[in-house]
Formats: sequence, C-alpha cells, structure tokens
Amino acid sequence: MKLLLRRRSSKPAVRQPKASSDAQGYVFRRSRTLTGTTSSKVVAGAQSRSQLKTARLQAHELHQLRNRILRILAVLVVCIALLSYVVASYVADISLVYLQPGNQPGGTVYQQAVLSYFAKHPFERFTFALNQKQFMDTLMHEHPELSSIDSDAGFFGGTKFIMTFRRPILTWQSAGHTFYVDNQGVAFSYDHFGGKYVAVSDQSGISPAASGGAIATNSFINFLGKVVGAVNRGGRGVVTDIVIPAATREVDLKLQGRGYPIKTHTDRDPLQQAQDILNALKWLDDRKVTPQYVDVRVSGKAYFK
Repeated sequence: MKLLLRRRSSKPAVRQPKASSDAQGYVFRRSRTLTGTTSSKVVAGAQSRSQLKTARLQAHELHQLRNRILRILAVLVVCIALLSYVVASYVADISLVYLQPGNQPGGTVYQQAVLSYFAKHPFERFTFALNQKQFMDTLMHEHPELSSIDSDAGFFGGTKFIMTFRRPILTWQSAGHTFYVDNQGVAFSYDHFGGKYVAVSDQSGISPAASGGAIATNSFINFLGKVVGAVNRGGRGVVTDIVIPAATREVDLKLQGRGYPIKTHTDRDPLQQAQDILNALKWLDDRKVTPQYVDVRVSGKAYFK
C-alpha cells in the first residue's frame, strides 16, 4: 500500500490589491473634472482626490442658494407687511370729528359711547374687523341725534370717527318733553344746529318710546312739511305752531298774528288744503272777520265759527 503524500507548494500566495481610502477619490463621477499635470509646481484644490466642480455645477448650486435666500426674504417681507397692517389697524387713540357747523357737543359722552362699544367687542378695535352696521346701530340707539358715523383709520392706531347729526325741522312737545324731529320722523333730544323750528304740540298721548323712537311716520312728516311750506309761501302768515289733538288724523295749524287754529286732515292732499287755507284767510281778511277756528278738512270747502 502506497502512501501518497501531497507535497506542500513552496510558491507564495498572490496578494490581491485593495484600493486604499485615498484611492476612492479617484473614482469617476459625473460633473467632475479630472485634474493632473506632469509639472511638480502645480498645486490644485482637492488635489488628493484630483477632482473639482465644474463651472456648470457651481452655477447650478449658486442658483439654488440664491432662490433659497430670495424665498426667505419674501416670507420676511410678507410677515413685516402683515404685522405693520395689523398695528396700523388697531384703534388705540379715538378722536371725534364734527364736520357740520353748529354747537360743539360738550363733555365726552360720544367718546365714552365708542369706548364702551369696544369694551364689549374688543376684537373690533382692529378696523378691518369692525362691524360698521352693528357699531352704527349701537351708537345711534344710544344717541338718536346721530344720523351716521364714519371711521377714518390713520397710522399707528390713530382713528377718526366722523359724526353726522340729524337736522331738525320741527320741535315736538309730547308728554311734557321736548323733542326735535328730522325729515325722517325720528325724534331726538339734542339739537346740534340750534335753529328756530315750527313747534308741534302732540296731544295724542303717544310717546316716542312706545313707537320705537320714531315719533311720526315719514308720510306724516312730509304732510306737515308740504302744508307748512305752501302756507308760508302764500303770504297770509307764517306757521308758528302745530297741534295734534286726540282726534284721529286731525292737525291744527296756528299762524303768526292769528289767535285761532286752522283744522286740517292728513288724508287730504296737503297742497290742496294749503290752497283752501289761503282762500279762506283771504275771504276772512277782506271782510275783517275773526273766527274761533277755520276748518278745511272737507275738500273744496272751508268752515269757520
């Protein structure tokens, strides 16, 4: 039996070369420039990797950086603009402006009314959030002599409120109180203009509070205005007083220098009644008759006593 012995080979093992970490930098990559020279005097950046960014890649990265900076600046500008608008819209200082010539309201009654409203609605101190209709309705309910309130927002919290007052055409006596009435039939107790108006004595017993603040309808105020205007233009005297008796739809007029009343009816045309009044006064003046009253409530006729 033969024993086969394998002869150990004396040939050394072949080593496989391994790339060092420095050699990894020489791997080809896109958008890279291979650098190198035969001169020993040339020193380049990143010479250990022998790779540089191309001009195209550098321009691309600079473009991205510029866009990022511009976006950040745009966001900052928008935030500053919004913050400035919010600060400018805040009503911090209240000033009232009265454009109509007349009496200067005394005290701070209107300022207190504005501050009281903002105390109940704090968010509406910013003018962009102000509910203009609710604001006007609240103040006009407390002060019916106001016809409108406009706001003019300034910079850094200064806001002007422009107050417009109702212009009276009649002075109304009702339930022991004196009211002023404008051409819309709204009654109020403060006269900003301080003029002389036709006095109306209301003996019907209806108070303004019972009618929601309106002391008379628009049609009734228009009736009075047309009758008074037409009679005053007729040259037979100026209407100084108007009496509303308890009788339904009756209105009594009193003229300057005449001690007797003239009875009219609101259902008749005001201009026709004014013409009947002028004709009756002319007839009475020509005959020098002084009656106790004149009644023109029937169309085309005038009665006196």
